[in-house]
Amino acid sequence: MSSTRDCPGCGREAGFHRVGCTFGNTVTRDELQTRVLEWVRETFGEETFNPRERVLRFLEEAIELAQAEAVPYAQAVRVLNHVYDKPPGDPLLEVGGVGTTLLAYCASKNVSADQAERTEAARVFAIDQTYFRERHNAKAAAGIAAWTDARVDKVSLTHNHPIDCACSACGGLR
Repeated sequence: MSSTRDCPGCGREAGFHRVGCTFGNTVTRDELQTRVLEWVRETFGEETFNPRERVLRFLEEAIELAQAEAVPYAQAVRVLNHVYDKPPGDPLLEVGGVGTTLLAYCASKNVSADQAERTEAARVFAIDQTYFRERHNAKAAAGIAAWTDARVDKVSLTHNHPIDCACSACGGLR
């Protein structure tokens, strides 16, 4: 059903534009953030809208970007160890650091961070939510979704063992 909020370019509700729709550029970043929040809640439910789950999904995407840029596994582990050897930072300051680092990365690649974000949001909004629910369920089954069991907080960084591994390297804590 059409409403006054429908995009004149693609016909979708404003903020949920089809890939390539230029009318989406009029949505502010805060409006897009609100629409992503609504999509996450509608797609996955309230239980996955918590800071730990969201930061795990963010970490997954950051690692995928590093992998796409051919960062070797060993170097990624060294960065992880370097970060975890320091005391935790303030989450709000770290969000700012993530944002400015992403902007610098995009500038080095001659990519508009804003356009990349909008294009990906439009792509995701256009896919059946069942697809994403199934992917999230697979992540939970693989042990990479938010856990309440403190035993899984310690993970081996030297090898890739199953979640129930009890070898000496994993310490039986996976």
